[in-house]
Amino acid sequence: MTQTEEPWLIKLHDEWISSNGSEDGVVKHDFAIIIKDLLLGINLPGRRCKGHEISTDTTKETWISLSSCIARCIELRIESHVPDSDRYPLMEITKGLEENLSPGLEQDTRVMVAAQCIILAPTLVSDKMKKLLGGHGKPSGCDVLRLWIRKLEDLADNSGLNSELKAAVVEVRDKLVLLHPELSTGRPGEV
Repeated sequence: MTQTEEPWLIKLHDEWISSNGSEDGVVKHDFAIIIKDLLLGINLPGRRCKGHEISTDTTKETWISLSSCIARCIELRIESHVPDSDRYPLMEITKGLEENLSPGLEQDTRVMVAAQCIILAPTLVSDKMKKLLGGHGKPSGCDVLRLWIRKLEDLADNSGLNSELKAAVVEVRDKLVLLHPELSTGRPGEV
């Protein structure tokens, strides 16, 4: 892992290495995984957690806060020298906006995490989507953004969302349309 000038990140990195016994795992784990492991207590002696299971409101709030922190760090390019250190937010956006989740705690959490990743790391999202050219059965970045905007529209129309989540969904939809006006038909709410 490339050392940064951020002392708190160096401390987290060193703590992660000492809990795993070597730096070998750093090659396999990116910046976001290291922070998640440390904050959620995974791989630390005496502290075990159920991984990525979202089963309580506390887990939901922790997951949203953690993902927001990672998105902020990545938007600030704190780990820009580490290959693929920015893939975590895109994976979370995909889980929240492309997977068909049943209504409930997990869907609420995944959608809120996706919204926070887009709101807090807009440069990352725009840069990555511009690089996706599509072809050979894979969607282009514009296709993916259209899919996300449609999903956000569907979610915004869903009266089952709580007010906080609905506000985040509308905010992120508006942000995507503002950042990518070429995807909008010019009529509010349509792509």
